[in-house]
Amino acid sequence: MSSRWGRDETYHWPSDKPVWTITVLVLSVVAMAATAFYQYQRQWTFLQQTYLKTYISTERSWLKSAPYPILYRVEGKQQRAAVDDDLSDPAVVSGKAKLQ
Repeated sequence: MSSRWGRDETYHWPSDKPVWTITVLVLSVVAMAATAFYQYQRQWTFLQQTYLKTYISTERSWLKSAPYPILYRVEGKQQRAAVDDDLSDPAVVSGKAKLQ
């Protein structure tokens, strides 16, 4: 019998080029970055945004000792790390307490 069944060309499945997989991975990374940027801009407080820069800078200089800025609330002789509510506290606004 000399007749052949089927097609002459060869088709490989799945494809050698994972286009859909790479596309989904790139889109998911872009969506994750956009969500993180939105949360940073709209939902994080001022101190969280400020301290993020300090936190990231600690990674670069973990072998050295370096001063890192921290916001303190000073009221008389009492000094403590500031929290977000201190930014709109009436004592700070009126000048009885300072932020340093």
